[in-house]
Amino acid sequence: MTPTISPKLGQIHALLAEAGYEVSEPGPDTLTIRELKSGVAIHAVLEGDILYFSLTCTVVPSAASRMRS
Repeated sequence: MTPTISPKLGQIHALLAEAGYEVSEPGPDTLTIRELKSGVAIHAVLEGDILYFSLTCTVVPSAASRMRS
């Protein structure tokens, strides 16, 4: 059996930044990852060998979306 190496938050941060994402570390074992073109951000938490992701969905009222056009 081949030994595995647990991922470290710094390694994940570096890989995402290399791929063109904006990455910040707002707290211990947490990342905020933002796609630059769309501005969509996800939050990630590293627990052991598992990286959990969450995406906060937002609804924009139709009146507000017309103001942007």
